[in-house]
Amino acid sequence: MIATVLLAVLGQAVVDLAVHILGGQTSSSIIWLVGTVLIVLVITIGILSNIYNNVDTLANRIGLSIEYYRLDPGPHSTKRHQQAEELYAACSRVINSATEGVGSRIDAVNSFVEIGQQPGDLHVEAASRRYLATLDRKIGRVPYWRIIQLVDDDLARLPAGSIGDLIADNYREHYQNIARAGENSHGEKPATVDAVRAKYPISFVLVHDASDREFGGRLIWQMHEHVYSGRSDSVQLTGVFIIKDPEGVMVQTFIEWLDELKKSQDRCRLRSRNLDASKIYVDSDTAGVLTRRLGRRPWRREVL
Repeated sequence: MIATVLLAVLGQAVVDLAVHILGGQTSSSIIWLVGTVLIVLVITIGILSNIYNNVDTLANRIGLSIEYYRLDPGPHSTKRHQQAEELYAACSRVINSATEGVGSRIDAVNSFVEIGQQPGDLHVEAASRRYLATLDRKIGRVPYWRIIQLVDDDLARLPAGSIGDLIADNYREHYQNIARAGENSHGEKPATVDAVRAKYPISFVLVHDASDREFGGRLIWQMHEHVYSGRSDSVQLTGVFIIKDPEGVMVQTFIEWLDELKKSQDRCRLRSRNLDASKIYVDSDTAGVLTRRLGRRPWRREVL
């Protein structure tokens, strides 16, 4: 655009100069001044054109693209339903992009102070279930590791007890599918769900293929807003960034966060019994303590 404007200015200047020269209306000093300006314009156009071509080449080389899908916090409405359909469909496309060849994997991290759909928000729940079904179909076909971040009170329930009562039904079912697959797999394409002490107030899903660089891939990055629902640090989904980054320009940082959580000394491998909503604890010595804690966060939900 800038180059086009400069070319137009340059062309007009040349025409005007020629008219004045032919009409004998221009002194030699003016001719030299205008000529110098024209030369500068030509050089500027060349530099801008080169910069544009280099930026375009760089964008094509790294394959970086970013899209944002919003989800208005409510109340539930036709617009919110449509946003949920588009958001979860975009997330499903990212999951489906995970091929089943060597080098592919799916990793997910959840910040566990989230609420999901609101009461009566059935369309959002239905859209999220379709997204989870897409993830379910990858279990056993692509290595899948999910990490749930817990505050200390909830982490204290494990490994003997359960956190199933804290999780929405659809996500609890998905987590149980991961845990059962992990218990029955032979290690070729493992499925793992772990709990760790909360460290990063962020939720994201990473999809990596053999065609990506070491720190490249596709990223679903969840955006939150605070919700004052009995606890000041509760948040809910307001949108997701879908980032395609095969070269790892942005994704590398998320992989580093993921690796930090995987190395957590408090990491606990979750079994299907740890996700049973009907079982809160098994240790009778701590039964009273855990029962009192149970009512503090019944609103927690997972989103991605």
